[in-house]
Amino acid sequence: MNSNDNRKMLAIRVVVLVFLLLTTASCSDDGPTAPIPIDPPISGDGWTMVNPQIGTNIKYGMFFLNANSGWVVGRGGSIHRTSDGGETWTAQITPTAEDLRDISFLDTQFGIAVGSTGTILCTDSGGATWTPGTSKTMVDLRDVAMTGPLSAVVVGFEGTILHTIDGGKNWAPSTIDTEKDLSSLDMIDALHGFVVGETGARFKTSDGGLNWTPAGFASLVTFHDVDFTSLTTGTAVGTDGAIYRTIDGGANWNSQESGQDGIWLTVSFLDTENGLVAGTPNVALWTADGGDNWISMEMDPFLGGFVYDSVLFDASTAIMAMESGDIWETSDAGETWDSLTSLVRSYLYDVTFFAADLGMAVGSTGTIVRTLDGGETWSLLADASAQTEHTLWAVGFASAGTAIAVGSGGTFLRTENGGEAWDSIATVTNQILWDVAFADASVGVAVGGMDTIMRTTNAGADWDELDSGQSGTYVDVAFLTADYGLIAAQEGHLLFTTDRGVEWDLLNTFTGVTLSDMDFADSETGVILGDDDGICLTLWTDDGGESWLGRTLATDTEWTGIGMVDATTAYLVGYDGVIMKTTDQGITWSHLASGSTDRLLAVCCPAADTVVAVGSSGVILHTTTGGE
Repeated sequence: MNSNDNRKMLAIRVVVLVFLLLTTASCSDDGPTAPIPIDPPISGDGWTMVNPQIGTNIKYGMFFLNANSGWVVGRGGSIHRTSDGGETWTAQITPTAEDLRDISFLDTQFGIAVGSTGTILCTDSGGATWTPGTSKTMVDLRDVAMTGPLSAVVVGFEGTILHTIDGGKNWAPSTIDTEKDLSSLDMIDALHGFVVGETGARFKTSDGGLNWTPAGFASLVTFHDVDFTSLTTGTAVGTDGAIYRTIDGGANWNSQESGQDGIWLTVSFLDTENGLVAGTPNVALWTADGGDNWISMEMDPFLGGFVYDSVLFDASTAIMAMESGDIWETSDAGETWDSLTSLVRSYLYDVTFFAADLGMAVGSTGTIVRTLDGGETWSLLADASAQTEHTLWAVGFASAGTAIAVGSGGTFLRTENGGEAWDSIATVTNQILWDVAFADASVGVAVGGMDTIMRTTNAGADWDELDSGQSGTYVDVAFLTADYGLIAAQEGHLLFTTDRGVEWDLLNTFTGVTLSDMDFADSETGVILGDDDGICLTLWTDDGGESWLGRTLATDTEWTGIGMVDATTAYLVGYDGVIMKTTDQGITWSHLASGSTDRLLAVCCPAADTVVAVGSSGVILHTTTGGE
């Protein structure tokens, strides 16, 4: 009897022992393991959000001094700055977690940002540091305009207008006869400006914002934005597709027809003729004649929901701040759009590394991205999405050049040149495929729903379907050696092979446990992620799966992925950007501050302190410090 047969017999003999171990409250030698609670996250900046560059929080407002230098603000107190027209962005540290709705700069140094619950932030360093201002109000502030070296005006809900003449240190209320919510402010120069808001609110000032008087007729339209190109000519936009224009300084306003009835949240004019209106998802309006004619440009529905702000640089070039958190750019008057901040926005469901520097992540609509530097930078492999629109659930490497991605509908994609080109491989299955792994450069196994096990002996060029004799939804497969492998089933079954995946037998059944992910640090040490009646369960082995120890984690988080670094260290990821780390095989866990609130769906550890996590909205998190 050879060593493989010995191992197979030993594995069978321990089935009963392991079954008892894990069906009696996951007992250790000292009794049941107590649930481990989640502590508050460890503060630190150990994680970098590689994609999207500026996170996935909603972006509400932008300000650009010129085509290169600009800022964007958004949910959770976020401020990002660009000095190259949006190609790269740098996060700025702010002293607030309140949503920021708008930002304005006088020059490259002096700026003010405003937001919810009366939040005002001031900077005299271009945003290197931000100092809270005292607004003496708790209403939401919606717009700000700097009018001089020390002066600025802010508008907000409940008829709030504030002004400062000392650089934002002190703010005083302006005089205005309304309690309506005010949404937008445009200061044409240091003295003259207009404000719009709820149910037709339109006011103007000629003394730098100290006093405001009505401008125009009564209306039921709620205006969300206003933009003036001169003292006489301006446009206001709002609900029900409303676009109103004045050419006499606000005394009279004329309605313009666009053929659209959406909600317009932003208007930006380059001059009296060229303008852009946006807001409601999937459409933008362009005019080259002052709004006499508006051209409706359909936008890709995947661009990211509502448009909250826009900047028009010339007659064909504009950028938009999106509900998705992205910044999108067009250079052809809206015919096409490209993200300035995201490589992809697809959900990423799996990330795998062949070596410390080479890795791939896969996701929805055939998305595959690749890194050649350990996860610091990524590139989109466009040929993959050209082959399929199916969701890809997993990717595995046969060699540095050959990889297989598997997904819904029995999808197999194969590359032989590191991902530059992909071929769709026809097989006999149309079942969803959840995972794929290789024993060596030739032999690989893919698993999926309805008992599906597929095997290749020529690096994925052809696949044969196997019969395991066991029913289940197979969610994970791993080869610990060239001969020995494991398959985890959602229903709690664990299968094993000792002949490179030709035959699979039942190794274990974890009764009542739902299995979702599995990873091994070496041929002996591994972990399985499971759910035991709503409680997170991690199952640990030090002998290649012959015996297992279960440990529970008390949390309401929905956990999705687990990855091992070495025999004792592992990372656990889940919804709301939660990342946990253990250095003692799950006896204790540290909650790491990831800087993300997205659904993290997979994690991989290609090197000792290098960890990559991926998830919803194309998020890719990377650390080279162990996450701390």
